[in-house]
Amino acid sequence: MQQERAHRLHRPGIGLLAGLEVFGLGALAALLVLWAIPQAFDIEWSCLSSEGLVRRMGDSYGAGVALAGTFGWLLVGVGTLFAIIAESRRTAALLPVAWFLVFVVGAILAAAAMSPQLCPSG
Repeated sequence: MQQERAHRLHRPGIGLLAGLEVFGLGALAALLVLWAIPQAFDIEWSCLSSEGLVRRMGDSYGAGVALAGTFGWLLVGVGTLFAIIAESRRTAALLPVAWFLVFVVGAILAAAAMSPQLCPSG
């Protein structure tokens, strides 16, 4: 009994792991979908020209991934919190990973469908 309790004290809890996943994968996903993926597929947004701000499909990509990422990660955080309360370790650990994969793959598919979207020069 005492050995089991001592072993439990040295093992990080699912709350810590899930928290690291939510924040770590959230930051990595933001970096990928807002910087790396658009750069790889030549997507630019907030284009300025001599006539002012020019709306492009890249603007829709940027707004879409920002909205999906914000609300998606909020829902994942709440879902993970409920999974921790329900002591469902597997759900709490896999939910952030599953959303990360869905979000990044969705951003890749959206970027591939609309690329290239470069700002007009001149």
